[in-house]
Amino acid sequence: MKILINAILDEYPDFKEEIIGVTAEEISELEKYCDQPLPEDYKVFLRFMGHDTGRIEAYAKEEVSRGDGTFYISKSPVDISYEAVFKYCYKRKRMDEKRRQKLDRRFHEAGIKNLKDYLLIGINPIGNDAGHFYLDLRSDKLRVVELTETFGEIQRASSFMEFLFADHFHRPLALRLNQLS
Repeated sequence: MKILINAILDEYPDFKEEIIGVTAEEISELEKYCDQPLPEDYKVFLRFMGHDTGRIEAYAKEEVSRGDGTFYISKSPVDISYEAVFKYCYKRKRMDEKRRQKLDRRFHEAGIKNLKDYLLIGINPIGNDAGHFYLDLRSDKLRVVELTETFGEIQRASSFMEFLFADHFHRPLALRLNQLS
């Protein structure tokens, strides 16, 4: 993650002016309210751009049929800021045990066996059947999934880096990363 972010900053020096990271103390505070340790790549992301991601925007993307055989991509924003994730984790940790178990049971019924396999990274404000976004801690590349009570787990990106950077820096970064390898 750090190599990738540094490659972006080399290629786009103005990007550094757009992003604002969090402090080590804020990361420690977040870890207190998460049910598991934060992966190193997520900590790097937070240190560089936890408060403001600049031009990086996260979306829940859906391919939607118009009924006439054509499709379009629906994009709804997902809040990946430190503040949004911290607020959610803080509320969940302070939730009474009975309510937390009821919520966990609904996820279990949707096929999600162990919520400790996931780390919340984004809040989907849509509601209804839309779920929040998580890192799958069982995968080496930290794939990004949406967890919903209705549909269970929906993969949104094969890696955390793809989720963050593919839409905004895909071509220049692919060339740059080939040079770095």
